[in-house]
Amino acid sequence: MSFLLIGAVFKTINTGILVDPGPTPPFWIVVIANPFLCTYGLLKGKNC
Repeated sequence: MSFLLIGAVFKTINTGILVDPGPTPPFWIVVIANPFLCTYGLLKGKNC
C-alpha cells in the first residue's frame, strides 16, 4: 500500500515533466480510505 502511495505522489509531483499525468481522484480516494477501512475491519472483528 505504501508503495502505491509513494508512486502516486511521485507521478503527481512530476506531472508533465518526467512521467505522464498523475492518477485520477478516485485512485486517491481508494488509496487513502483503504488503510482506514482495513484497520476498522481488524478492530471490529476482534470485538465480536
